[in-house]
Amino acid sequence: MKKLNPLAVFLFFLIPCIYSQTSENPLTTTPPALKHHSVYAELGGNSGIYSLNYDYTLSTSEKTQIAFGSGFGFYSFHPDDLFSGGRNTTYYLTPSMNFLYGKNSHHLEAGISVLLIGAAIPSVRLGYRYQPVKGGFLFRIAITPLVLSGMPVPWGGLSFGYTF
Repeated sequence: MKKLNPLAVFLFFLIPCIYSQTSENPLTTTPPALKHHSVYAELGGNSGIYSLNYDYTLSTSEKTQIAFGSGFGFYSFHPDDLFSGGRNTTYYLTPSMNFLYGKNSHHLEAGISVLLIGAAIPSVRLGYRYQPVKGGFLFRIAITPLVLSGMPVPWGGLSFGYTF
């Protein structure tokens, strides 16, 4: 029978007790839990006039997120004469996808959207988004040019809401 080397036996039992790092590894630490759901009202913006919106945010890395959502709005107007009594009501949807870049609560927001109002009117977004990681008050401001007849029309939007 072979003899066991005492050093090999000692290392066999010692190795599982050795830890190579005592501090947390920044690559393996988990960021604070992101609140995903947001509801907000937007004046101007992708919908043209105003809209009520919902979006869902997915975190892709520590500094990047993608928000998918849609807005809903309507407006009512008299076709020819304000006193004729006839009203036309138009409803519209604005599905959108936005890329968020930033750390903590402050983000650069860039995205695309389509205003569905009988026809599809594309729009882009470039702006600032304040969305706390832990939820709460949401604020957005952006330039959102609409593309009409192949030409960009300067436009902007302002949003207030809540993230939960």
